[in-house]
Amino acid sequence: MTVNFEGGAQDIPTYSLADLRACVERGDESSKEFFRRNFNGKVVILGEVQLTEDRKVTSKRFAAAPERPTVERCALPPPAATEFVARFVGSANVIKGVLADRLLRRPGCFAVRAEDIEIRPASGAGHAGTCRCTGTVIDVQFRGSASRVRVNVGDGAVLHVELTGGSAERIAPAIGAPVELSWPERALVPLRESA
Repeated sequence: MTVNFEGGAQDIPTYSLADLRACVERGDESSKEFFRRNFNGKVVILGEVQLTEDRKVTSKRFAAAPERPTVERCALPPPAATEFVARFVGSANVIKGVLADRLLRRPGCFAVRAEDIEIRPASGAGHAGTCRCTGTVIDVQFRGSASRVRVNVGDGAVLHVELTGGSAERIAPAIGAPVELSWPERALVPLRESA
C-alpha cells in the first residue's frame, strides 16, 4: 500500500455514456449548457471504471468517504438500486418496513454497507448526523484481515458489520456483548423494494 493521498475514483469525474447520449438526443438548451459546463476546454478520456479490487490502493481510502458517483446527470435519472441487488450481489444490510421506522424514523427501503457501520461498546452517547441503534453481538466470523460481526438489533432483525485492519478500535467484540452501531446518514442508499 502506498502512503499518500493521491489517486482514487473521485479525482476524475466519471459520466454515464447512456446519460450523455440521452442528453445529446434531447438537444435542448439545457443539454447544450450541460456539455459547455462540464466538457468545454477539457480533455475527455473514454474508458471504464476499474473494479475496486483492481485499483491502486493508497492511504486516501482511509480519509475519504465511500465512493459514490458525484457528477451531475443530464437526462437520465441514476439507476435505481433494488433490494435484490443489495442483498444478493452486494450483501448489504437492508433496512425496511418496521425496522426502517424504528431505526431511521422514516418509511422506505434502504441499504447500508457493512463496512460503513461503526461498532463500539454500548454507551448511549450519540453523534450528530448519524443513524444509530443498540444490539447484541450474536456471531463473529474471522476472515483473514477482516471480521464480520452479526448484531441482533431487536425484533429478529440482524445487521452485519465489517471490521478491517488490526487497530484497537477494529477488534471484534465478544459474542453476547451489548454494542452500539452507528453510520452516517449519507451511507443510506434508497432502494426499490423487490416484488
